[in-house]
Amino acid sequence: MSYESEILQKVARQDLEVKGLRIFAYGLDGVTPVVLSVDASGNLNVASPTTCGDGRKIVTTAGDREQFSTQACKYVVITAEDDNTEIVVIGGSTVVAAQATRRGILLEPSRSVVLQVSNLNLLYIDAMVSGEGVVYAWFN
Repeated sequence: MSYESEILQKVARQDLEVKGLRIFAYGLDGVTPVVLSVDASGNLNVASPTTCGDGRKIVTTAGDREQFSTQACKYVVITAEDDNTEIVVIGGSTVVAAQATRRGILLEPSRSVVLQVSNLNLLYIDAMVSGEGVVYAWFN
C-alpha cells in the first residue's frame, strides 16, 4: 500500500484529523500530473493542470542569489541538474547556499522538490558553484 493510499484510508476512517492534504500524483496515462486534495470536510478533490511550461535556471555567480522569472502557476517541480558538483538552494529572497549561513531548501544533484506557489518569481536560487542550477516545470 502506498503512503498516499494509507493516508486517504485513514482520513476515510477518520483515524487521522486533517485540515487539508495535497498529494501530487499522475493520471491514468502515468504522465499527466494531477493534484489530489482532501479538504477540511473530508471531500476528495482531483484537479489536472490546464497549462504547463518548463525552464532552466542557472546561477551565474555562486553566492549571488537569483530570482526566477515571472510566471503565474499553482505549483512547480524543481530538479537540481544531474551534472551539478555541489548543492543548490531554493527559497525566498533571503536564500543562501553557503554552508555557514545556509537558508532555504537544499537540493543535491538530481534531487527534486515540489512547491505550491502562485508565481515563480516568489522563488530564488543560490548555488555553491558558479554555473550550476536547476531545471523546472510549472503547472497552472
